[in-house]
Amino acid sequence: MVMNALEGHTQDGCEDKTSCVRVIYRKNYHVDIPIYIMNSEHALLANKKTNKWEASDSKDFSDWYLRTRKDVQTSRIVRYLKAWRDFQDFKFASIELTILVANHHIQNDDDEIALKNTLDAIISNLSWLKRIDKPVSPFEDLWEELSEQEKNSRIKKLKDLRDDIENAINAPSTHRASLILREQFGERFPIIEDTNADNVKTYSAGAKPWGL
Repeated sequence: MVMNALEGHTQDGCEDKTSCVRVIYRKNYHVDIPIYIMNSEHALLANKKTNKWEASDSKDFSDWYLRTRKDVQTSRIVRYLKAWRDFQDFKFASIELTILVANHHIQNDDDEIALKNTLDAIISNLSWLKRIDKPVSPFEDLWEELSEQEKNSRIKKLKDLRDDIENAINAPSTHRASLILREQFGERFPIIEDTNADNVKTYSAGAKPWGL
């Protein structure tokens, strides 16, 4: 019914997902429309795989996040990781990244240091537990259906990101740091030119520290 209602809404059409309909827009973005019903003032989400309505109230999750996050920097770090995930075209659910950051955010006046330290904490937790528990009903392990190889692959990706952020933090110039980070975040991350004459040096786009 939802697919039929959205037919022709955009030129690129829709995708029928497990619990939502994804509307595809130009310029590489989409909007997911989840399928809910209300039961005794609680939301239930459709699940096509199980053919059931499951307890999954987005307001409960939103309330949990606002209670748990330390400050607005938490939200910025969530956005950084989502942007990284999108550029890398890597299957890492937004809700998983949000839970990990909210639970492990380590504050710092500098966002890049906060991101690096938060990733350290996330990697340590995932390497030990190999699970991400949803903090609201139905409280399931979001990694339950992943194989050990898939879990290790996601942790490896996070480690690669953490290592590049650390390399950028320790880079001898801002320009060099920005090139390192563009490899992880793509063209949306700006190339920054150095203003200090002692640090000015041109590097080829995409150059890693050990290749310079």
